Amino acid sequence: MQAQDIHFSQDIYTPMLTNPAMAGLISGDIRADLVYRNQGFSFMGANSYKTYLASVDGKVWAPDYSDNWLGAGILLYTDKAGDLDFSTTEADLSIAYVIGVSEKTHVSAGLQVGFVQQGFDLANAQFGSQFVDGSFNENAASGENIDQTSISFAQVGAGLMFVTAPELRQYLYGGAAFFHANTPDNNFFDDSRERLDAKWVLQLGGSQDVSNNFDVVPSAYFSLQGASWKVNASALLRYVMYENSREGKLNSISFGPGYRVNGGNQQLHGDALLLMAQMDIEHWQVGVGYDITLSSLKNANNGSGAIEVALSYMAALRTKSAGPQFNCPRF
Repeated sequence: MQAQDIHFSQDIYTPMLTNPAMAGLISGDIRADLVYRNQGFSFMGANSYKTYLASVDGKVWAPDYSDNWLGAGILLYTDKAGDLDFSTTEADLSIAYVIGVSEKTHVSAGLQVGFVQQGFDLANAQFGSQFVDGSFNENAASGENIDQTSISFAQVGAGLMFVTAPELRQYLYGGAAFFHANTPDNNFFDDSRERLDAKWVLQLGGSQDVSNNFDVVPSAYFSLQGASWKVNASALLRYVMYENSREGKLNSISFGPGYRVNGGNQQLHGDALLLMAQMDIEHWQVGVGYDITLSSLKNANNGSGAIEVALSYMAALRTKSAGPQFNCPRF
């Protein structure tokens, strides 16, 4: 079994986890995101997979009246699950340079370096050799020789992004990223090495207004890590309550379905139906997602896969006339 990265259903709230080139790729000057995900709560109870993520990014060098700028950001997340409290904690620093190839179109290239710590607690571990006459004996020898319960390693990644936004409610973007380029060793045993597979990511999305108050907002995300791959695809309907193109403000409510499919080792299966809703008010955005399990795991969790809650804040620290004149979408 090969280790896999964490994932979120609402990629809009995890920009630097999706692509380092998204660091600072915003209309304002600063962006902050908080995400909480709980997966497996319906049958794992207190031992379910809980993931917490926080990130801050923005423009760190943006000359007045220029469409080019330098962005940077930091991302922190922690993930814990199971009776052994298996945990992953990661801190990433991303930096990206954004170039305005025209007034409405920009490209960016980004780099990322990160530090990862993983560990578990053997206090609640049970091994086959500790079951005597059908009963568990915690004093019996486990027969296992585990060298360490905590490891750490560094990882590096890179990415490219393209975005064009003719209007505030009309835009198209695409990107590609590469993570774990150094394929770090993440084995808990000293006498062998197990490399963490590199991961490729592709993303595509956009928005199109279909009436004075409604937009269609589709998006797709593909990742490949080792022999395993995943696709998230969604289509939201956005109801616009207030629009100010001059100031780049869009107060709205969005909702719609998504679908996740997983594959690998010559297998393909639908993993989950995603239900998503979000609200944009001034500088704030709130999102809620719920995964309905479609795989064979639904026999254990009755279809209750995961719940995800996110909060995002974006603001301009300079006047609009001084900063770059580009209404970058919230993707």
